[in-house]
Amino acid sequence: MIEHPKTFFIDIDGTILYHLNDFAKLLDTDDIPPLPDAAEKIGKWHCQGHTIIITTARTESMRARTIKQLDSAGIVYDQLVMGLTSGVRVLINDYKPDTPRKALARNVRRNIDGLTNID
Repeated sequence: MIEHPKTFFIDIDGTILYHLNDFAKLLDTDDIPPLPDAAEKIGKWHCQGHTIIITTARTESMRARTIKQLDSAGIVYDQLVMGLTSGVRVLINDYKPDTPRKALARNVRRNIDGLTNID
């Protein structure tokens, strides 16, 4: 375990699983290819004691299918938050003035980067 665990909020489509660009296809398959380093990095962070929260604009009615897709891709997580907008997402968080720990944000190119350049 690490001394100061992080909480990772990670989007699904185009970030850790290939974005299919076709909503109907999401409903018809349990297997969506993971993007580069997604399962490996998330698994590593989880084993280190970090909290993994998977986020998505997918509707709550897609929860069972989404869980199958994440499981099939080997993605481990602590929580799955569904029904977010597909627009801009903003993280607002406080920090203690005497510590360097602050909220961070990273953007990745859809269906290209995966988690390759995220540490």
